Amino acid sequence: MNIDLKGLKPQVSIGKRKEAIAYAKLYKKDDIKKSTAILNGDLCDLCFLNGQSAGVYLQFDSKSINKICLPFDIVRERTNFVLDITVRGGGLNGQVEATKLAVARALSKISSENRAALKTYGFLTRDSRVKERKKYGLKKARKASQYSKR
Repeated sequence: MNIDLKGLKPQVSIGKRKEAIAYAKLYKKDDIKKSTAILNGDLCDLCFLNGQSAGVYLQFDSKSINKICLPFDIVRERTNFVLDITVRGGGLNGQVEATKLAVARALSKISSENRAALKTYGFLTRDSRVKERKKYGLKKARKASQYSKR
């Protein structure tokens, strides 16, 4: 990340999905322009996951990048913010979903209009499904050995 974000007040939020936890810091682009050089580029250049560009971290998977961008598309402020996201745990898809929730929560803190728009599309609801635990006597959570009648 080559942008100096120290001394700026971000909008901070947390998103979770399965085992993944995402901490999102949302900076207004105008505040950054005042403190550093002028920024150009699309959201892929202005979104950083664990210190890397979003495209690099998500292995240039356009579906994953678009999932993170969906809350911005609904609010219609795609290029007005810079994202600094720290993600840990889980797999890549769980991290993307956790990031999407964290971004939506950060945008909803900025404005009540954003909250209403994001709520109608269901972006502020946490997906609480997690892996079911293994039970004793079974091979997996529900898989049992084949029943033999005789």
